[in-house]
Amino acid sequence: MFQHIAAQRSVSVPRVVLAWMLGISRSLIALPGATRPESVRDSAQAADLELSSEEMTLVESSLPASDPVRQELFPAPSRRVPASE
Repeated sequence: MFQHIAAQRSVSVPRVVLAWMLGISRSLIALPGATRPESVRDSAQAADLELSSEEMTLVESSLPASDPVRQELFPAPSRRVPASE
C-alpha cells in the first residue's frame, strides 16, 4: 500500500511511511535508518507530506489484524486505554 501511495504522489516509500506515522500521532518518534545525506533530507520532508484521511484508512486497513504494528498502533477496542487514564 505504501508503494501505491508513493507512486501516486511521486515521493519515496520511506517518506510515505514516516508521513503515515506522523499522521497517526505527532507524539510518535520515528527513527529512520538513513545512511546517506539524501535519505536524511528525504525523511525530513515527510513532515511536510500530509496523507489524506482516505490514504490513512487505506494503509490501516491493509495491515493484517495479526500484524504487530497494527496491534500496537490500533489496539482492539477491549485493549484501548480510556482517555482519562
